[in-house]
Amino acid sequence: MFLEICTACVLLYSLWSLLTLERNYKRALSMGIPLVRVPIDPLNIPWQVIEPHLWRIADFLHLPLPSYTRYMRRGWYFADKAKAHLEFGPIYALVTPREILIQLCDSEAIYEVFTRRGDFVRPARNYSEW
Repeated sequence: MFLEICTACVLLYSLWSLLTLERNYKRALSMGIPLVRVPIDPLNIPWQVIEPHLWRIADFLHLPLPSYTRYMRRGWYFADKAKAHLEFGPIYALVTPREILIQLCDSEAIYEVFTRRGDFVRPARNYSEW
């Protein structure tokens, strides 16, 4: 009985993640920039627990993994350096079940984003006052 409940929970969570990933992908299509689907958000708590163990095994076995898996590692941008921008251009988005992460590498565009605060809405939960 317990095994069936756990299996059902895992399947329901996987289905929910797939549906929210596709919903976010359809929302991101309107931006007209290159998109990368990342099926597991790096900030997903269960993923953070098992991630180090899975990567250790994958690295040891030299498993051939799809290209999007590099974005599922914590701190992927340190190892990636400018590889993604050379591949996709100065702007692209990572689409996860949780959110859409825009990666921007153009100093003039970054200046516009920070000087026109009212035109670029940021989530308030990340910018709470102390």
